[in-house]
Amino acid sequence: MAWQAVLVFLLTVARAQDFAAAHDGQDSSPQTKTSCSAAGFGESYRAGEEFLHREKAVAAVPYLEKAHQICPSDYAAGRDLVIAYGKAGLLEGARVLGEELLREHDVAELHSLLGELYSKKGDIRSAAKQYEAAAQLDPSEDNVFNFGSSLLRFEDDSALRIFRFGTEQYPNSEKMHLGLASALYGQGLMDQGVTEAYKASELNPTDPEAMDILGQMEHIPPGMSAPIIARFSALTSLYPRNGRLTYYYAMSLSGRWSDERAANSARVLELLKKATELDPSFAEAHFQLGVFYQEQERPLEALHSYQKATKLAPEQESYRYRLALAYRKCGYAGEYRREMQIYEKLHTASK
Repeated sequence: MAWQAVLVFLLTVARAQDFAAAHDGQDSSPQTKTSCSAAGFGESYRAGEEFLHREKAVAAVPYLEKAHQICPSDYAAGRDLVIAYGKAGLLEGARVLGEELLREHDVAELHSLLGELYSKKGDIRSAAKQYEAAAQLDPSEDNVFNFGSSLLRFEDDSALRIFRFGTEQYPNSEKMHLGLASALYGQGLMDQGVTEAYKASELNPTDPEAMDILGQMEHIPPGMSAPIIARFSALTSLYPRNGRLTYYYAMSLSGRWSDERAANSARVLELLKKATELDPSFAEAHFQLGVFYQEQERPLEALHSYQKATKLAPEQESYRYRLALAYRKCGYAGEYRREMQIYEKLHTASK
């Protein structure tokens, strides 16, 4: 994914370093109850709340607009109208109202809502600024995590410092360790990133999210193969229909992520085939299955797997290259030349 910017970086490394020191546990919880007793307010507000609770934001908007018009000083009504606008897709209206409310109620909750709105609009730096303000006012687990996550998109080094702070403050937070894992990996610290992802999985062993992120890293540090393989094995037993977990289990067994020899090639092949059956749209699983067929001198089966992978991801140049070689191995000279031409164009364009 590409996140392009026209604004200067929101945070410098120095500001990120000072983040932990800027907080001493203060809490600035906003007013959450309505305080308006004007005629018609309560009825409109309750109707809007009911629709919002039922995830019918579009229906909630006119009632909450009326409540806000009757009593514009009521924080809860204004905040809920911001939420309704956002869920209804009225992002600009939500932003304008949110910033208007901030002038009277400078609270973490509103900054967090604005951060979410800016994220939806694709303005990641403005989102990070709002999440930073929320975390400064209330350094809760969610606020610190949201701030760190927003920085991951454009300032990995600052994100790393925020997530280190977060894991110190919330050592038992699965998502904070996952945030730190992503920040470490983004800085090229692969061993440490995988280790943090594994720590997150230890905090919640039955949740597949941490090991899914670890699998996407495609790397196993020295000495960690056994526990990681065991965790993938346990998760595939818990989630037998999850094609990605099955694929990650196969690849961890294959030794390709750890530069070790595969302990059981037949088992790896079995798991890769199962992964493609469970998730036929998973291009990488088809590709790796083709690689294993190729290594076992089963060229026609390798060709079929590469064809499927390339159909699913036609712009992936490594798939095209392997497919071309498979065509040549199977005696299809014309197809080999065609695929090599496509590969060369893709390769040239990627430089």
